[in-house]
Amino acid sequence: MEEISRNIGTVHDVDEFTFVAELEDYFYKQENREVEIELLQGKNTTEGLLNIKVIDKNGQETILDADESLQLIERVTSINVDEVYVNFAGHIVYLIDLK
Repeated sequence: MEEISRNIGTVHDVDEFTFVAELEDYFYKQENREVEIELLQGKNTTEGLLNIKVIDKNGQETILDADESLQLIERVTSINVDEVYVNFAGHIVYLIDLK
């Protein structure tokens, strides 16, 4: 029998609400902006990639593409992230660092 699974990397699971709060806190502390963060994956995106929607207090929306979202997540969490998946039903964010 062939081995079909190998150690492909590390998966960090984070509570969705804690994750969003960390991102919002980053904008407040680092960019002096009060924002609301919404995670978009599967709902409003054509691919399974995570996009982050940033809404400032004036209602202006900015949607970060997948690469920009990964860069932001790496700055905030200090985790090298290759892929991100969100389980909206379970409110869990999976940060995946591939080898």
